[in-house]
Amino acid sequence: MDIKTKYHFRNNFFENPKYYNDLILFQIGEALCEISTELSNHVHLDWYEFSYIVSGKGEIFTNNIGTPVKKGDLYFSFPKEIHHISSDNIEPLRYFFVAFNFLENSPLKSLLENYKNLAFSEKKRVYHSNSILGHFQHLLFDLEKDTLLHNLIFEYELKTVILKVFAIIESNDSAAYPPQRNKQQLLCFNIMNYIDNNIANMDNAMCLSEFFGYNYTYLSRFFKKVTGENISSYIINKKLTLAKDMLASSDISITEIANELHYSSIHVFSRAFKNKFRLSPTDYRQFLISKRR
Repeated sequence: MDIKTKYHFRNNFFENPKYYNDLILFQIGEALCEISTELSNHVHLDWYEFSYIVSGKGEIFTNNIGTPVKKGDLYFSFPKEIHHISSDNIEPLRYFFVAFNFLENSPLKSLLENYKNLAFSEKKRVYHSNSILGHFQHLLFDLEKDTLLHNLIFEYELKTVILKVFAIIESNDSAAYPPQRNKQQLLCFNIMNYIDNNIANMDNAMCLSEFFGYNYTYLSRFFKKVTGENISSYIINKKLTLAKDMLASSDISITEIANELHYSSIHVFSRAFKNKFRLSPTDYRQFLISKRR
């Protein structure tokens, strides 16, 4: 499995795997390829593997069937497969990789087996996410520390990556994983609860897609079907109601309120507030002051 690289940080535990409770680690590392690097054919034994592209582009092969990859792509490999990687001759690959499995009694083992049994074609292994990079960086940092605390953090980080990948798969293949009709109201309630508890930290509604594992168009459509209101309208109304409460219960400036609720400017905030409450934030605060006299 020789590979010509400018940089190759590899931790192999194939002969003596590392255990983190139910998680089994076989290999983890990072590689920066040279131009036109070829990672020769090798067989994955009893482990799954994620390859996450940090930069560059190339092609990853499973059983001699190649799939192009680029920055932000994650390639999912299964056990008992022939695997190799080809780096681009202009933009060489830099990527993280981790090989893992779980004990038989682990619920995550069951999830992995379910995806494996779906018999994904070799062409259907690439999933895009810009939110996973930080987790891989933390994995390498915590692996090096090798203390009880960092081992627990390592376990958490890798399981987070795995669960995020599962959510991405289900989002991309939502036709294969539709929520049952009797579960839609529960999912809708969970969306509303998430918004209610995170409204001050939400830049936009797209974060719901990644958190719940369904594409935003699908979530928005069924949310309106259940509630009669668009997700975006629900978020706007919640933000403005919170702004109204902040104006009434604190001395925080209107500019600070607009910033805290992630409005692009005080003017955008004031216009939205006036459209809903028929008073500008300034006039509303003056109205409250006059009532207290």
